[in-house]
Amino acid sequence: MEDQEVEIYNSVSEYNKMVNQETMHPLVSVVDFSKSDPICQFKRTFGFYTVF
Repeated sequence: MEDQEVEIYNSVSEYNKMVNQETMHPLVSVVDFSKSDPICQFKRTFGFYTVF
């Protein structure tokens, strides 16, 4: 198994920037993935709670 680099997101705004979404609030975000850029599958870690 190959070692993959882990992408780290420490804030909602960092993640929103990655998916090309506007940050309306610094602590809460709802992303409409039908309107976002395609997302490649990588290992990711988040410095905040996420629900997918």
